[in-house]
Amino acid sequence: MAIDDVVSDFEEQITSGSNKTIQPAAGDEWLVTQLVGESQGWTLRSHTDSGDFTGGVYGGATAVQTSIGRHGHRRVNLFLTNSEYIRLNNGTGGTVNAGYSAIKTKD
Repeated sequence: MAIDDVVSDFEEQITSGSNKTIQPAAGDEWLVTQLVGESQGWTLRSHTDSGDFTGGVYGGATAVQTSIGRHGHRRVNLFLTNSEYIRLNNGTGGTVNAGYSAIKTKD
């Protein structure tokens, strides 16, 4: 896979309470542009924490919207590496699809 190639995975079944890990291979970097989840109730989490991301002024504890969105998707701009990656936690109450799209920025 070359730089500027699209990386995506849209149809992984995730059980309730489990995570969809979005992590580039060692040495790669990605710019994640879209998160998707069937139904509402997904939570964006870091790889080191089981709590929600926060989005308040100066890192205050204002929770990022816990639902990916009313229609099951959210546009984002997040740079990820093998050691700094994200997880989507399924809080929908059922087993549903989740995924992402990204652009490879470094190999």
